[in-house]
Amino acid sequence: MENKVWVILNTIVLCLSIIWFIVDGGFEPIIVGVLSIITLIYQGIDQRTEGISKIKMKQSSGKNSKNYQAKGDINITNEK
Repeated sequence: MENKVWVILNTIVLCLSIIWFIVDGGFEPIIVGVLSIITLIYQGIDQRTEGISKIKMKQSSGKNSKNYQAKGDINITNEK
């Protein structure tokens, strides 16, 4: 819900910067418009990865053992 409010406000700022550019011209509205587009893209990426960042990993083992926890594949060899 909170993120949708920010997206709406950012979209309003983008529309206002377009109107500002049409009325006044110059570099300031272009900068505001580009930054608004960048933040809208970031907010879209942030929404897609929201659930992924909240994953917690838990691991347990016996008394005389070692734990190896990794996000991907690991190789354990007994080379001497």
